[in-house]
Amino acid sequence: NSALAHHHYAHLLSNLGRHDEAIAEAEKVRKLDSSTPFFLTIQGLVYHQAGKLDEGIARFNEATKLDPTLWLPRNFAAIAYTDLKRYDEAIAAARKATELNPSQSMSTAYESVILARLGRREEARKLLDSLLQRSAERYVPPYHIAIACIGVGDRENALLWLEKSFSEQDTKIVFLKADHIWDELRTEPRFVELMRKLDFNRKSSFKWKEIETQ
Repeated sequence: NSALAHHHYAHLLSNLGRHDEAIAEAEKVRKLDSSTPFFLTIQGLVYHQAGKLDEGIARFNEATKLDPTLWLPRNFAAIAYTDLKRYDEAIAAARKATELNPSQSMSTAYESVILARLGRREEARKLLDSLLQRSAERYVPPYHIAIACIGVGDRENALLWLEKSFSEQDTKIVFLKADHIWDELRTEPRFVELMRKLDFNRKSSFKWKEIETQ
């Protein structure tokens, strides 16, 4: 009867690509606790990663309504709107996420993807450049830079930054299997090798290093 336990298990199953099981766990969370914004946000992500975009957006919007100051549901809503080609809403969501939490870099990466898909490649490239500049000054997850690279069509550097994400033990790499943004790379030999190393199908010997929080 622990909503938190089912929440984490749903997230795990989703990232493993076991979407039907993940949705079942997410629904258990909803029955146990339907008013925690973070739970609703991850439920939305579970649906999104399963390809159920409208259901995902509905959960993101529920979370936002409960806590308008929370950036994460707006961030995930941005890419869900992008997948639905609802670009105005996507840009608004990404920019609001950045406004609410300017220290994070995920929404900037997603905005770069959105702008590139709209053909606004110069603006998209400027956002990628801003992430690269920021990464020279402080930590930016390599996974986020890879997102911006694939957004502007730079497959080579997207793969390089994904490989860096793996080698640096960037925790965002756990989304590699379920994140639709990588679909165009899935047949690339280097991407296939990354998937092999991460070994989503059985217990991996990969050990995450502990990161001290300053």
